[in-house]
Amino acid sequence: LVMCNERYRELYPGNADMSVPGTPFEVMARTAAERGIIHDAIGRVDEWLERRLALHRNPLGPYVQAQSDGRWIQLSERRTRDSGTVAVFTDVTELKCAEQALRTAQARLSGLLASSPAVLYSFEASGTYTPTFVSKNIGRLFGYEPSEYLGSPNFWLERVHPEDLARVASEFPRLFESGRHAYEYRFRRRDGTYCWVSDELRLNRDESGNPVEVVGSWSDITQ
Repeated sequence: LVMCNERYRELYPGNADMSVPGTPFEVMARTAAERGIIHDAIGRVDEWLERRLALHRNPLGPYVQAQSDGRWIQLSERRTRDSGTVAVFTDVTELKCAEQALRTAQARLSGLLASSPAVLYSFEASGTYTPTFVSKNIGRLFGYEPSEYLGSPNFWLERVHPEDLARVASEFPRLFESGRHAYEYRFRRRDGTYCWVSDELRLNRDESGNPVEVVGSWSDITQ
């Protein structure tokens, strides 16, 4: 170690006595690992140290290191022309916690959508009305894979019962007049049978009032 600032010592308080000029990097790293400061090094100090030294000698770019106290430190190292290394250590704990919270929320939302009694879907509000989203429970309720809906702008039109299609198509423009619409019709499941669905749609517009996306739900109301 040639030099470090006080903030670096604050990031590794349990290894502050090693953070003094003249201490070999390997000694600093091994001590931190043996003291249980680095989460991934617990129980496998030598294996972790070998990997850490390899990254130190040949930096591959920024990476995040978990600390045993729950903090996350991002390490960014760069080799200098005189064969030294300049390193920047940043506490990214808040960012990692936010990412974890987002993943948890996404998993929760995915679970709710999958178990919902209604299929949620969306498509662009102009052009070919390209599908943009459908909940995974489309498989449980109607037998289709999400990719079948997302891959075909005509997915819906091709599955509305022929005797209902003209009526439904004629009502569709009402959505753009009122911003929402609902109707009932027969819809073909993947196995070829038809069920009655309640289809509720809502139109989303941008700040200028232009139609952007339609969000809707299909509910099986077959008695």
